[in-house]
Amino acid sequence: MIRPRVPAIDPVFTGSPQYVHDALSARLGVPVVVKVETVNPIRAFKGRGTWVAVQGLAGEGRIGPRQPVVVASAGNFGQGIAYAARALGIPSVVFTSRNANRAKIDRMRAIGATVLEEGEDFDDARGASEQFAIETGAELLVDGDDPRIAQGAASLALEVTDAIAIGTLPPIAVASVPVGNGALIDGVGAWFRHVSPTTRIVGIQAKGADAMTRSFAAGRPIDSERADTYADAVRLVNENPYGNGVALFTRDGGAARQFQFDVQAGMVGVNVPIPVPVAYYSFGGWKASLFGDTHMYGPDGVHFYTRTKVVTSRWPDPTTSTVDLGFPRTR
Repeated sequence: MIRPRVPAIDPVFTGSPQYVHDALSARLGVPVVVKVETVNPIRAFKGRGTWVAVQGLAGEGRIGPRQPVVVASAGNFGQGIAYAARALGIPSVVFTSRNANRAKIDRMRAIGATVLEEGEDFDDARGASEQFAIETGAELLVDGDDPRIAQGAASLALEVTDAIAIGTLPPIAVASVPVGNGALIDGVGAWFRHVSPTTRIVGIQAKGADAMTRSFAAGRPIDSERADTYADAVRLVNENPYGNGVALFTRDGGAARQFQFDVQAGMVGVNVPIPVPVAYYSFGGWKASLFGDTHMYGPDGVHFYTRTKVVTSRWPDPTTSTVDLGFPRTR
């Protein structure tokens, strides 16, 4: 049921770029094929599976112009649902935490979803979505639960194997697939097992967020007590009611720029230990710090209400082998 799903998927999500990456191939000594899934309206592969799932639910009469589809999402899944539902004139309701990525929340609303911000993390949003579905009778769609989500996601693997069949891509010995909640790797693995059973499927997870890896090895669900990932770091800051200042240390300019947008803090330092540039500056921000809304003065009293953000950054000289970030050192 994978190939028959493809014609039903909006073409903006299919036919994504795929090619042999010269630099990676040279580094590893074998042809490395990459599949780019960010060139679409939601900048993620999620649009494939959500399109198939929403179309299926509508065909079954479970959602419609007066029967909304309800989901919980941190961003990409909600965007995919909103996009697919809008095409059918079906209302979508997306529950997300108050600390979710603001750009993705804004994008879901721009696509047409009703976004309800509930709780401090995804689990809170998920619980709120379930309660809403019970109280209203709306259709709750959980990412990964409906097999059509995995079937739609598998279409990207189908595009790769079709290219191999006509000789525009080399055969795939190993397919590295992000694990996430399992829908993508389920679909990709199922397709390769059907078409290319000798292809080895390798699931990729962040080392500090390895609950799925540990669960797979144990044969039962295992929770992680902590997750040392970029998303976890951003959530740590965003969920802290007093977190008005934050510093990031990195050589990756792209990560630094993304961090500046994602983090919800009034003063941000990049490769700067203390984000306040001069000691006598009043400490800005909109959270409940010592200089909260009842302690602001001067220009920052205005800044508090306009939610401004100050970013101070320092970049090391890439020609040197060491980095001096200004920390005091013990000789």
